Amino acid sequence: MKGLLPIDGACELIAASLWIDYATARAAARDVIEILSTHERLGFKALRPLNADQERRHLRFMESKEALDAGVRGCWERGECEVWARPGDLIAKLKLIPVPAANGLEFDYEKHTAGGDGLPPLYDLRIRLPPAAPVKRWRKPPPQKDIKDALADILKAKPTLSGEKLATALCERLGEGMTREKARSAIKRYAPETVKPRGRPRKNKSPK
Repeated sequence: MKGLLPIDGACELIAASLWIDYATARAAARDVIEILSTHERLGFKALRPLNADQERRHLRFMESKEALDAGVRGCWERGECEVWARPGDLIAKLKLIPVPAANGLEFDYEKHTAGGDGLPPLYDLRIRLPPAAPVKRWRKPPPQKDIKDALADILKAKPTLSGEKLATALCERLGEGMTREKARSAIKRYAPETVKPRGRPRKNKSPK
């Protein structure tokens, strides 16, 4: 279809700095990614643990991928791009994927696929940039240490803050480079005790 770009090519336009960070980190961790992928495919854990350097490079890669995923989802949720794919099957018809599917979706930029809880796998992933919409360059997100420190400072000042109010405070503290999606992810990672569980009905105790 006209105007559709492969997801990796589109990332170079909508999230240039995030894409460069991701590509650099992936190249540096290529050997570790191959080791872990092989063991996962064969169904057993690594025969020997990763050394400190491998752990560091793999963590850097995972952080850069998390940032890029959040960047693509944010662009999608704000209507700055459309996501098209073949849901469930490589030979399925190419379809426009609805925006609500963005929540929690993770991308494989090399295989042009994506997946998430409760969703069929998406193949042949492509992105369309609306012709009338300007392409917004992403500001580079703050380092993980700055995010963690800012979150700790906010909770020290307001220990009862949680949910979207906490995400808003984190975004305001760190500026434009901190998206709401990134803030939610950081809260789950560094302050999970502030995240309220969803979908768990309260149990009413019957009086004895």
